[in-house]
Amino acid sequence: MDDQHVVSAGTRRFSFEWFSSLPSYRSANRAQLEDFLRDVRLPIPWVGIDIACGVGLMSDLCQEIASRIGARLLGTVMIDRDLNALEIAREHLACYPIALLQSLGQSLPLPDDLGSYVVIGNGIHNFGADEKPALFKEAFRVIRHGAGLFFNSAFYDGSVVQGTERFYLETVRRAVRIARNLTSSETSQAVYEVSVKPEAIRQIDASTYASLAREVGFDDVRAHEMVVPMDQELWEAIADYSDYSQGALHHRFPADVACEAMKQATREVFQDPDFSRKVDGAVTVDGKVAVPRRWLWVTARKP
Repeated sequence: MDDQHVVSAGTRRFSFEWFSSLPSYRSANRAQLEDFLRDVRLPIPWVGIDIACGVGLMSDLCQEIASRIGARLLGTVMIDRDLNALEIAREHLACYPIALLQSLGQSLPLPDDLGSYVVIGNGIHNFGADEKPALFKEAFRVIRHGAGLFFNSAFYDGSVVQGTERFYLETVRRAVRIARNLTSSETSQAVYEVSVKPEAIRQIDASTYASLAREVGFDDVRAHEMVVPMDQELWEAIADYSDYSQGALHHRFPADVACEAMKQATREVFQDPDFSRKVDGAVTVDGKVAVPRRWLWVTARKP
């Protein structure tokens, strides 16, 4: 498949690259995707479709896994509304047969019955409640009968592991203090008054996600959850994602201030000598202290 030219359509801040590049994040997604791809029942070669592809992690992993399990990808159509993300994906996946499309996921410029599977990564949480049905309807339309759907989220209602709530409260408390020192109270108030909260902070649970897939016609819908121990670097990387940090601080601060404040607060919390006392549920993995978080992935099939 030929790589398409990507046209410009805005410069929204995009800073998920750090988080998605970390080995532990890639490992968690790899395990989920391999389970999914091993169950694809359509003839080879496959055509993959990656909606809200971001910087290309899911497509990259699908290529890697397909090669390992003896499958072959004719190509992958990668779709995102963010030009910066697509340009990064183009660089990262230059060795693969890909087509890049700048588009909204709920109105895909693709023909019916094209894909052998469709994947949607954590970008799914940026689709509003009124947009998700159209997103799933489009995913259903553009894949072949018998093809699979995969999507996952680390930002759903149920992601916080019981006993770790203090970590979030302590991080936000410190971040607010840091953010106030980084910017004036007048600026903060102005941002708070005009901001529209992104869908990243409007979380839904696993059963609702599964129901959305069933409602547009998917069957064999299965929700899976795994607990991922997240160390300091992972938490700092996720804090560099503006939607997460601004949402955590209730949109009282601009993106650059919110991200920096949440990163500094994360470092403070992890380096606090009383960390284990203040944060129940903390674990040690490979000599590193980590706070576990639950991640969801859902698989389904088009009849």
